[in-house]
Amino acid sequence: MPRSLARLVTPRPERPPVGRTAHRRALWLVGVLTAVVLLLTAGNQIYDANLFVMAEATALLAGDRPGRDFFGLGTPLEAYAAAAAQVASGGRLIGEFLRQWLYILAGAVIAFHLGLRLSRSVAATLVVLVPTLVILANTPTYHASKLLFFPLFTWLAWRYLDQPGVRRSAVLGGISAIAFLSRHDYGVYLGFGSVVALAVARLAAPALRHAGPPGGSRPEVSTGCEEPPGRNGSLAGPLVRDAGAYAVAVAIVVAPWAVSVQMTEGFVEYARMRAMLFESPPRIPYTSLLRLNPLRVLTPDPLPAPVPAVVNFVWRSDIDPSRQEELEREYGLRPLQGRDSRNRLRYEVATAYDLRFLELERHISDPMGFPWDRLREVRARLPSEPNVNLWLLQIALLVPLLLIAAGVLELRRRGPHGGDASNAWPMVVAGVFLALVHSALFRQPSYVVVTAPLSAALGARFLAGRVMVGRACAVIVLVLTTCAAVMWARRTPIFLVSELGASMSTGFDQLLASPPVEGEPRYRYLYECTAPGDRVLITGATPSLVSYYANRPFAGGHTYWHHGWLSDPTSEARSLDLLQRQSVPFVVSTHDPVMTDFKQYPRIHEYLETHYVALEGTYGTTLVDTRRRPAGRFGPLGYPCFR
Repeated sequence: MPRSLARLVTPRPERPPVGRTAHRRALWLVGVLTAVVLLLTAGNQIYDANLFVMAEATALLAGDRPGRDFFGLGTPLEAYAAAAAQVASGGRLIGEFLRQWLYILAGAVIAFHLGLRLSRSVAATLVVLVPTLVILANTPTYHASKLLFFPLFTWLAWRYLDQPGVRRSAVLGGISAIAFLSRHDYGVYLGFGSVVALAVARLAAPALRHAGPPGGSRPEVSTGCEEPPGRNGSLAGPLVRDAGAYAVAVAIVVAPWAVSVQMTEGFVEYARMRAMLFESPPRIPYTSLLRLNPLRVLTPDPLPAPVPAVVNFVWRSDIDPSRQEELEREYGLRPLQGRDSRNRLRYEVATAYDLRFLELERHISDPMGFPWDRLREVRARLPSEPNVNLWLLQIALLVPLLLIAAGVLELRRRGPHGGDASNAWPMVVAGVFLALVHSALFRQPSYVVVTAPLSAALGARFLAGRVMVGRACAVIVLVLTTCAAVMWARRTPIFLVSELGASMSTGFDQLLASPPVEGEPRYRYLYECTAPGDRVLITGATPSLVSYYANRPFAGGHTYWHHGWLSDPTSEARSLDLLQRQSVPFVVSTHDPVMTDFKQYPRIHEYLETHYVALEGTYGTTLVDTRRRPAGRFGPLGYPCFR
């Protein structure tokens, strides 16, 4: 074999571990840059989905209890943590965001700590930090708990592999239980990963005792918690003891919550209700790897085939009737009868994907139905957002498969001259755990963000690989992935420099406002015109913030009426009983008219139809109780005020 070719395929010697000082400095840099990105994008993150837990937090602070006054979504610890953050921040939005930012920051630092241990290269690890930060800029903060618990579990699992024993097994059990209380499905993922770690530790025990911990050079020493093999070299005894310690830790952490659930709803009913909410069709995200195509990251997609569509908008005030008719002919706008709920004109067009509409935009306001972003992408010849998002998803899916393969190869190379194989089993455990998480959570490409820091940090190992061909492939993939991340996040504040200052100023004004409802007219009305002890019945596609802004707990037991949750007769009767006993002056929908959502609840629909009426100008999205006498009036329309 020619010498030049031999260099490309011959493994180089194993890198030494990163020194403590360099390791610490790299993690400080990761933490500082992550914090900067979170602060710069704060104004872009203040929307309902990022604060879904605030409805339950508001109920808890009002004295409500899960199972008695409302039905939780299966995130009990998140709700209590959010309530604590509100107490600490004086009821400001900044409290919840600081909580989420701390989760994300800690998760990123832990992930890159693992990346440094695995790659043994500061340069490779910091290079993958670039696309990670770009993706974090476009990551909804409601993923904060995922971004914390998945790296945290991987770190603790590796520590257990370093030195199996009762103590570290119990720590694994404790964090699995805490994750379960934060969101119940996390317990499944971490529980499965823990089983893998416990089993692998026994398979790897002889190798680990000789090779030392991943990324380190110190030999294993006994701590008194490590269990020796049983008679005739059997590892069954230590495995049973570690599994027992894990189970005891889980039981101790979960017990208070379990007792509370059994005394209120009962386990069977609790599980049934949450299963109804989170039912989703099965999906295998790994099939998307069959469509792996780097060219999609670099080339724009053509516009879709023409399909008639309806668009709504208002002509600008300087457009007179004759000019309006001229523009309608020029752009192929066919007027339709009637206006929409926001008094916008309705037009039929041959296709919404007409590049000429980018010129029409300057003549209209309040448009709906125009795919502006897609039109601008095509005009600028940029790859489409779905394509770059798909690439990011596919690369994330590849990482655990490559980790497992790399771990197996290292185990096969192990021998008298096979080099250090201490990273092999940790890579296998991390790969199996990530593969499970991806299979369960990657319901859509945008969910790639939930493991982005961990996947990227562990992927740095391939940039610092021992074979030059492998490193070259990793560099090419990294360049394409960085380009895809930038294309995907290009509309976030970090890329809109001219708007960054205004975005941050407006965002922090909202985060620090007290009361937080300042600047929200509709929610201000609910805040000003309800009394202590009142509740608000809330529905709509994104209902979470209404309760928080109104500073009143939600009525009827939950806010997921729009999704038909608990619409079976037994559950509906329980919700109706709560409504009849609670003080509910207002019913509010964030989207469709209130009565549309409650068609799935015939008895509640009848109750609302009998006792509530729509407020003028709200198009049925706000109802008021006709049985109550107003204490005053609010706003120019003189809405009834009950405070």
